[in-house]
Amino acid sequence: MADPYTLGLTASQIDTALSRAHNSDNAPAAGSSNLVTSDKIYESDQNILAQSKSYTDNEILAAPLSQAYESPEFDIPNVGVLVSFSHGLPSVPKIMQIVARCKVTKVGYNVGDEILIGDYGDYGQMQSLWANSTTIGWGHMYSGSTIIIKEKTGDLYEAINSTNFKLVIRAYA
Repeated sequence: MADPYTLGLTASQIDTALSRAHNSDNAPAAGSSNLVTSDKIYESDQNILAQSKSYTDNEILAAPLSQAYESPEFDIPNVGVLVSFSHGLPSVPKIMQIVARCKVTKVGYNVGDEILIGDYGDYGQMQSLWANSTTIGWGHMYSGSTIIIKEKTGDLYEAINSTNFKLVIRAYA
């Protein structure tokens, strides 16, 4: 179902129409070609196609993904070891990610670069990023305390460890 305030119009379409607005909030007269007022766009006659809406501070604060969590940097754990953190978010995170943050230049990555580590199985590497209402965690089943990444500028892959990369988990609710 379309948003009752936009009815599927893009923000640009609404902005363009409202920028042509007149200083009247009255609906156009039947048969009128003026279908835009100061805060409404009319489809025809009295049918409102879209209108502006103001949001209260509480509505903005209650917006989806209004809170975030970032773990401290941690070492790549040994195979089969799960790492978990209490995230303190009000619900199960809707978006989660784990990144490897470069600490010492390696395989084309510079200090501070971040590489998204997926939740996948590749080159015999299996990983799981998981969360519930209080905790977020990650574990892998590759080899020792290493994970595989692709070189930044090449076509080769490389096993990295905690000497050059640290992991960080992020979550949003």
